[in-house]
Amino acid sequence: MLYVAIGLGLFFIGIGFVITSNNAKHLLSNYRSMSSEDQAAFGLDDYIKEFRSFHTFLGLTLILSGILINQFGSPNLLEFLVGVYPILAYAYFIYKTKHFNSEREQKRIKYYIGLLGLIAVALTALFFYSMAGNDILFHEHSIEVTGMYGEDIQVNDIESLDLVAELPEIKLRVNGSSIGSKLVGSFKTSSGKRVKMFVDKSRSTFIRIETRNKALIFYNSETTKTDFKLMEKAINQK
Repeated sequence: MLYVAIGLGLFFIGIGFVITSNNAKHLLSNYRSMSSEDQAAFGLDDYIKEFRSFHTFLGLTLILSGILINQFGSPNLLEFLVGVYPILAYAYFIYKTKHFNSEREQKRIKYYIGLLGLIAVALTALFFYSMAGNDILFHEHSIEVTGMYGEDIQVNDIESLDLVAELPEIKLRVNGSSIGSKLVGSFKTSSGKRVKMFVDKSRSTFIRIETRNKALIFYNSETTKTDFKLMEKAINQK
């Protein structure tokens, strides 16, 4: 993820130098849609300076923050930085440069900022909800994996239960989240098999559950071996 942060940072810096006074009428959609009178009053040179300064700052801070977090922080925080920081930065940029727009466009600015804010809040909620983890609950006839994309497994449907040291190779995320070392939800393996994951790949042991309909579920936690013994007990009592 550090390489993603560095690559994205360099991309933003590059964007800052793409727009010039010569190509602005082709590359700036809001400027291109203005009348010639509005373009004359736009202050293009000042806008380009703001545009370049913002993207340079955004790119550099993204790269430096990524390096610091990678060195001293959590990989999960690095993913959060890459996903949310640029959105909040662009909301700020839109607000800061609103005076360059026409009065009609300025009225829409609050909606643009509000939309970006909602996206940032949604991503933040998704991030922390995913990081909350999934727990195991044992019911009379079922084993429940709680949390995001949770699963209710009928004990009578369990065909096999194993402790394994490796996960299948994942090719595609179908419906789930992949934040740092945590995989939660439905994924497709390189062999084309669809599996359900509730795992932290940084741990060395995983519980592999295969059901009667050949569905595969992988789970682990801080107490994987204890969870496995409790699952075995539940199955033996069925």
